[in-house]
Amino acid sequence: MVIVPDPVTAKDKGCTISAVRLTSKFELAFVSGTGYAPNTDVHYRASSETTEDHVVKSDSQGRIRTGLIPHEGNKSSGTMHVKVTEATCSPEISYEWGKL
Repeated sequence: MVIVPDPVTAKDKGCTISAVRLTSKFELAFVSGTGYAPNTDVHYRASSETTEDHVVKSDSQGRIRTGLIPHEGNKSSGTMHVKVTEATCSPEISYEWGKL
């Protein structure tokens, strides 16, 4: 059995993205999604204080999975924004990290 505390989820044009808290203050998130083209690069942007563009490869079922850690230097909390930047869909989520 797996217990998922308050996942953050969004949908857009058949694609989904979600973040699951893996540490108590959401400093590590498991980001996953469905509905993407199989076996392709899926682009997404992660931002809190800084913005970084990333690419993750979808599997044969069109699912993506990755871990995400905010890179904020000396900052101990903030809001993480994650947005898929594909032409076919662009679901977006945000969550507070560094707080209980």
